[in-house]
Amino acid sequence: MSVLSNLEPRAVWKHFEAICAIPHGSGNTVALADYIAAWAKEKGIPCVRDGAGNLRLEKAAAKGYEDHPPVILQAHIDMVAVKDADCPLDLDTDALDVFVENGWVGAAGTSLGGDDGIGVAMAMAVLELPLPAPAVTVLLTNDEETGMFGVTAMDLSEVTARRLINLDSEEEGVFTVSCAGGARVNFHLPLDRVQPVGEPITLTLSGLTGGHSGAEIHKGRANGTKLLAAAIKAGVQELGGCLADFDGGSKDNAIPTDATATLWVENTAGWEAFCQNFEAQAKARFVETDPALTLTLTAATAAQPPLTAKSAAALLALVADTPDGVQAKEAFDDTLVRTSLNLGILRTADSAAVITFSVRSSVCAERDALITTLKAAAAEQNAAVSVSGVYDPWEYRADSPLREVMVDTYRALTGKTPVVMGIHAGLECGPLCGKLPGLDAVSIGADMRAIHTTAERLSVDSTARIWTFLTETLARL
Repeated sequence: MSVLSNLEPRAVWKHFEAICAIPHGSGNTVALADYIAAWAKEKGIPCVRDGAGNLRLEKAAAKGYEDHPPVILQAHIDMVAVKDADCPLDLDTDALDVFVENGWVGAAGTSLGGDDGIGVAMAMAVLELPLPAPAVTVLLTNDEETGMFGVTAMDLSEVTARRLINLDSEEEGVFTVSCAGGARVNFHLPLDRVQPVGEPITLTLSGLTGGHSGAEIHKGRANGTKLLAAAIKAGVQELGGCLADFDGGSKDNAIPTDATATLWVENTAGWEAFCQNFEAQAKARFVETDPALTLTLTAATAAQPPLTAKSAAALLALVADTPDGVQAKEAFDDTLVRTSLNLGILRTADSAAVITFSVRSSVCAERDALITTLKAAAAEQNAAVSVSGVYDPWEYRADSPLREVMVDTYRALTGKTPVVMGIHAGLECGPLCGKLPGLDAVSIGADMRAIHTTAERLSVDSTARIWTFLTETLARL
């Protein structure tokens, strides 16, 4: 049964609901790309699909707009697919359970994928409807969330347009005109194990707020994986014990909301008291940002043999002692983050641990210096390093005719002046500017909350206003 069909604009929400019914977490987007390609074929919309999973769709100029310069609309088809621990859905195979509550759309127990499913839905609606507009090229890119791999591989040699509206922002009335560059850094640490002594316990840190590692890194929220690592280091030093397993986070660009570790200990009662004390101190420290923080200890029903002291020390050093969060702010405005990193994923297996960081900076030299720092930390612990998804920042363009038209349009519709700003998060405008010299770009979007988390929400009314603004802008171009 349709949940969103009565929402306005219906042309947009029908596409968004169809997108939510198709699993499309990063790395799992083939089915959604298949759907969009089949839809385009049915509608007679020219569509080119490349080997990286990107789609390029074309729409001819409306009557009277034939001599107007073309415009690009761009969004990405993958989402950050996360769920609550008790959610029964399999995000690789199941549809999202969408709902509408108090004017906001969400998904029960999972992230919604409004980032960037609503951008894709708007682009599809533009292609489908008879709107007054110049020729439109729609670029739907793949695997943006994991490192902009799709757009990096995309061949744009046939694209002539040099005006681009990116549909991947999350705040109405804010026009994004620059963004940070970034990279993904992976550690691979070999692990050795010994025979167990004592009994296994599981430590679970949960209830953290999390959020986007770019847009919300400045808010000082706790990183669940790093906080649990600090607890383990302090507890082992005080009470003894041997680390066996440690896992935390799910996406490199999401601040971890939870982490779990298994230890072998000989003083369970002491560890119980320690956890209670550590939780109290952590709650006091993060009372404003993470009020639901909890640290619990339970008996482990099954456990790997413990790590050797050397392996455990190396793992904890790479997790607890590496830099995290904001590293530098802009000299011209200390409210803006210039350089940061996020330890997003930690996984341990029988013989190795994998740790993944998201590095961001609006200065390429600082991005590269931070990567060098991580490489040095890995070398100290004999861990292998790989770097992927490197992309340059999107630099501010002082002369932007597109921005001027969009600002004037927004004022005419709302009577307000939009905020024009840069962001610390990554947007595909950076790679696109490199591939399309002279590109004039602006990013917009409807109001969203808590993207990349299970609390993600998308405003119904804001979506309608952004749709009106987008179509009016196209008419004025």
